Amino acid sequence: MHLVFRGLCCAVLATLLLPVNPFAASLSLSPQGEQAGVGTLLWQAEYTYPGGQFDVFVHFPQGLSEGVDAAVAAFAKARFDDACAAFLSMAADTAGEAQSVIAAALAKNGVFPPEEEFSRSAPYFSVTNYQLHRPSPRYTSLHFMSSEYAGGAHGNRSHIVLSFDLGSGKRLEFDDLFADKNALPKLINRIADGVQALKAAGTEPVSREPAAIDANMDRIALTAEGLRVVYAPYEMGSYAEGEFIVDIPKAELPVLGIKADFWR
Repeated sequence: MHLVFRGLCCAVLATLLLPVNPFAASLSLSPQGEQAGVGTLLWQAEYTYPGGQFDVFVHFPQGLSEGVDAAVAAFAKARFDDACAAFLSMAADTAGEAQSVIAAALAKNGVFPPEEEFSRSAPYFSVTNYQLHRPSPRYTSLHFMSSEYAGGAHGNRSHIVLSFDLGSGKRLEFDDLFADKNALPKLINRIADGVQALKAAGTEPVSREPAAIDANMDRIALTAEGLRVVYAPYEMGSYAEGEFIVDIPKAELPVLGIKADFWR
């Protein structure tokens, strides 16, 4: 279902009417990697309104386990609702500005103005996709990656990781990673080393402060090869430096205090 708003004429625009619960859902049963039975659901909204357009797409998996499916679906719906709410607010502002431009043109010469005078050239969008990682049959990490444009010189990228024990349905917490929590400083230094290795020569040294590295389960994925730590643009440098993705092989994890159970 696509929800489309048009009606750019002199009798319209006194009030902008937008739906309270705008969404559509579709199901794709394409397998994710080698995970038979895991399919992708999509929350989708597409809008054209006076002065612009925005699109929201949130892809998320189902078919992992009952408890995990419910948690992932709730996360995806919240992400979708938040994006729609933000864009709907911006749409109302844009439509109000368009109304003023149109009203001024009609009052001045009785002619409807060209669309480029009140419409943005680039549509706004928010698109969320994911990667599914299975370090072992019992555990999974879902790495959600979002791209968004809401005006300005460039769009933005963000990441969030959800990791689960498929047997219990429990979302893993940071402390669950460790066989030895006293080894946390070693993990922080290893992540900092990984980020530094990805930076261009001559850049400032990466801070080793725990707050700067911000190691937490929203950015750490359990993969078949080990740990993956993800940073969005601006989190470890300028926008031009882009994203930083640090992969730590399984062979290094015991000395970092990480449990081996996740890969058995």
